[in-house]
Amino acid sequence: MHEGENFSLKSSYSEKELSIHAYKVTVAKRDFYSKKPSKILFDTNATLHFKEFWIYDNVSARGFYSPTQGEGRLHLRSDSFHYESDEANVTLKGDISGEFHSNGAQNIEANVTLLDGVVHYEPTSDYTLSKDIIIIQEMRPPAKVKRSFKLHLNASKPIAYKTDTIDIHVMPDVTLLQELHSPLRVLGHATITDGKVTAGDRVFEFDKSEMYFNGESPINPTLNLNLYHETIDYVMIEIFITHTLASPVVIFSSNPSMSQNDILSYILFGEATSADFDSSTEGKSTLALSSLVLATGLKQILNDTSGIKIDTLNILTNEEGTLGYEIGTRFNKQIRVVYKNDTISSVILQYSLSKSIRIDVDVRETGQGVTILYVKDF
Repeated sequence: MHEGENFSLKSSYSEKELSIHAYKVTVAKRDFYSKKPSKILFDTNATLHFKEFWIYDNVSARGFYSPTQGEGRLHLRSDSFHYESDEANVTLKGDISGEFHSNGAQNIEANVTLLDGVVHYEPTSDYTLSKDIIIIQEMRPPAKVKRSFKLHLNASKPIAYKTDTIDIHVMPDVTLLQELHSPLRVLGHATITDGKVTAGDRVFEFDKSEMYFNGESPINPTLNLNLYHETIDYVMIEIFITHTLASPVVIFSSNPSMSQNDILSYILFGEATSADFDSSTEGKSTLALSSLVLATGLKQILNDTSGIKIDTLNILTNEEGTLGYEIGTRFNKQIRVVYKNDTISSVILQYSLSKSIRIDVDVRETGQGVTILYVKDF
């Protein structure tokens, strides 16, 4: 609950109708105001009827609300509303309807079109690693809420999405859906029209790509990503990422044509592996070589760009071509943390009680587990 501060109001009252000529109030450190005339009617049951109430001079609110019964219906509409925060700086067009019931249930439907702007929002994770602190948040099942929610989000032109390592333009056409007592689901697709991602000193450009959302919970979109990377000696490398976000399949090709090992080496080191390795091996040797090259290069990139000193990195592969990774870093003699992203993401906290006994606490998306390991020397 937030209380309003710095409240100012110019109004007049006649025959149970309040005319607001101008107002300003600060709620949660954000100013709300309007200089457009608004009208609120009070009936005998103390129900507020918003004949027309303006927010920021460009958001119109109509409907009613009964404070005594906790019931109401509101309709908000704007043809051009600007929103600015640390997560986004966008202009949008919106049409939102909400129903509120005395038992606490809510039903909200919205159509939002992004007109212009930049989004910086990065999803939070269930754990945080810093140089000196390990924070593992307690994982709980999704809370049951008395709310149904449907938001259709699209854009009139590609919207910029920018973080420290990502700079892309996206055309969303998705529906966020939350039914009563159910988790949030996403349906639809998002098209990446162009852009780039950076890893260390390497730049990967996007061709037209898509992500498809099928309503899974947790959210796990199907990928159709097309990237390319040009090396300093004009080798063009194409990277295709398919399957799902939780279990991606990565396929490489190049011009001039090279083996998968040489392509990985060019991405990570700027030169082929053939100078140091025999890349003609097949089967398990080729898979092991690819893993060795990829792990060595990624370890170098992570140590150069992150605040955590990575001492081990294992690439997890299988015959279907899916790639995962396992990163380990030691904080002191007793505590070690391993982050694993294979078919599911997890963080393993390893605590050594003695030379022979170790406790592993595994925190993953689907739950938690504790393992006690005993190692005997022979």
